Amino acid sequence: MREKGRVYFAPNVTFAQFFATTDPYKIVEFYNNRIISYYFDAAETLIRAHRKEDAFAAGLICFASIDAIASIVIGGYSGPRFKALLREISEFHAYGDSNINRVYKEFRCGLVHEAKIHNAGQFTYDIKRIIELKHGIISINPEKLLEAIRQLFYSIILEAKSDIYNARNFSRKVKKRFKADVEFIKDKLCQNCGGTGTDPNTEQVCEYCDGSGYDPEGRYDNELERADDASHLSN
Repeated sequence: MREKGRVYFAPNVTFAQFFATTDPYKIVEFYNNRIISYYFDAAETLIRAHRKEDAFAAGLICFASIDAIASIVIGGYSGPRFKALLREISEFHAYGDSNINRVYKEFRCGLVHEAKIHNAGQFTYDIKRIIELKHGIISINPEKLLEAIRQLFYSIILEAKSDIYNARNFSRKVKKRFKADVEFIKDKLCQNCGGTGTDPNTEQVCEYCDGSGYDPEGRYDNELERADDASHLSN
């Protein structure tokens, strides 16, 4: 999410602030806010309208959230990690591996690669469970799916916050997942505040980056150079 020149890892948390944080509990909370706001709440906005034309978009976001969470919690290749996380949801687990494989191929891969569901699969609000297999066709209720993912994610975050060991382990996985993004912004971070957006001397909004944590033009370094040059001239 980009707004007014600031790139956000989560609502009210820029990537610069995410990079500058070393507290594992904060990183867990940042990631929790990212998933809830950018995925769950977005899907729920569509679901609340309960319009049949929004079911596809809501379901797409739900499947994207499964991918995002699995990449952190389980890791590895997309297929095994996605299916492993689905098994943590009791209703999918009850349908067995063969149907979990179908959900992965027909829904997840179809949606990600072609923006469509294969083999006539559908998102629908007409069924009362998450998944229904009828006449060989799989249907999924995005509202019930979101409820299940929210509950699973809540338990994952609760465990991550349960002690310092779990928090460090989880935060390490998050940092690793976003390593390329962090590496990209390293040379753009404000050298005065270290990317936090707060001046360490005054504890006010950093004047060199205007609180964004970014100073790609090197305003702070340029001022130090000017001050250094002025010092030499005065001598």
